[in-house]
Amino acid sequence: MRPAERPANCFFAGVAERWSFDEFSFPSGHALNAFALAVTVGLAVPALSPLLFFLAASIAASRLVLGVHFLTDVVAGSLIGAVLGAAAFVLVLG
Repeated sequence: MRPAERPANCFFAGVAERWSFDEFSFPSGHALNAFALAVTVGLAVPALSPLLFFLAASIAASRLVLGVHFLTDVVAGSLIGAVLGAAAFVLVLG
């Protein structure tokens, strides 16, 4: 269950059920993709790393602010994305 689907008096209460593609919130796909891209490109172009990690963290934080994920969803997605991004970099560029 996503946080916005909980029966609290949240401003974003109906947003998740109208716009989500699935009913699962763990892990956050947005955070996973953002960190996978940030790590992969950041390892290839180190000068861009600070900007990329700032953007990835902003995307992850937005999932919490919008109320569509719990903190654990975002942290797990971020860690999985970072590991997959590093693995992709190692596999492709060795």
